[in-house]
Amino acid sequence: MEMHWSLRRISKLAAFSAAALLLGLASSAQGQDPLVRLRELVPQPLADQIVATVEEARRQGLPDRAVAARVLEGAAKGAAGEQLLAAANRTLAALQDARAALEAGGRLPGAVEIEAASQTLELGVEAQVVATLARAAPSGRSLVVPLAVLGGLVAQGVPADQALDAIGRRLELSASDREISRLPDRAAEFLAAGLDPARAGLALARERVGFDVPVSAIPVVVGPPPGIPPNAGRPGSVPKGPPPRPRPPVPHIP
Repeated sequence: MEMHWSLRRISKLAAFSAAALLLGLASSAQGQDPLVRLRELVPQPLADQIVATVEEARRQGLPDRAVAARVLEGAAKGAAGEQLLAAANRTLAALQDARAALEAGGRLPGAVEIEAASQTLELGVEAQVVATLARAAPSGRSLVVPLAVLGGLVAQGVPADQALDAIGRRLELSASDREISRLPDRAAEFLAAGLDPARAGLALARERVGFDVPVSAIPVVVGPPPGIPPNAGRPGSVPKGPPPRPRPPVPHIP
């Protein structure tokens, strides 16, 4: 399935953890316990096992409502009880790995960053890459958007090390979250222009931050090399068929 990571989608993903946390706090204030809803939707004894997983996340100081939210989302989509239990366990493991990776990078992460990192891990990014990003980020800089963008680029097929380079350069230059969130769209432009994901990632890492050159403005040579006529120099030869269609412009990556 092709995934298009637009600015709106990245912003939505980056804000998801914060929104979920705020909704969880609001639900608590209103007396709406998600565990009660879980017991209503999931049959026994699976409901007790899922609730135990949520409570284990809470005991470990992890964002337990992320586990409950994942299960409720699956239940709303009609997932079976065993699938819901597997989702709860998978989410708990991702939260554990996310916190460990952020701490390995020297962070003292809060619930929002832990949940954002867990989503990035679930998109296929290795924990070591998350730790490297955490280590490279300036002190006090939120990693919610960079983590979401990292996951988005890897989901597009960009190698993790090149995605990390592109994000890291922008963090070093104090680029805004909005500018960083544009990276998946830039990657999509390069991919549409004919670059493979590895070269698209290299182009992102080499771009001058804040001065993106439109892909359409990059020259491309179409047809035979200079000095060679269309008939390849054969006397009297007339090329047959329609002229070749121009190719989309592709950045030059040595």
